[in-house]
Amino acid sequence: MAVPKKTAARQAAIGVEERISKMRFANSFILTILFLIALVIWIYHGIWAFKVVYYKPYGHLLNNIIYGPGTFVADFGLSLRLLSYINDKLLSERIEADYKKYI
Repeated sequence: MAVPKKTAARQAAIGVEERISKMRFANSFILTILFLIALVIWIYHGIWAFKVVYYKPYGHLLNNIIYGPGTFVADFGLSLRLLSYINDKLLSERIEADYKKYI
């Protein structure tokens, strides 16, 4: 028995939607793992920055502030910018393309 054209087209469309959903899930999973890794690094770096200011291993207070909280702020800013760039490349462009197809 032959499959009607409308049913075959619907099955093909469902296959494409499932593939898009799987890719979106994979990209979201990658982004979540990267964010969790960055969160662990930020926590470790924050503890290290606190210890640098408290124990003053680099001599003068200004050096300790630059090496401790200064590098923490720089690390946080660069990591956040990198994660937002990866989010734009992995998810945002494809989601907008998916929405445009239904409009």
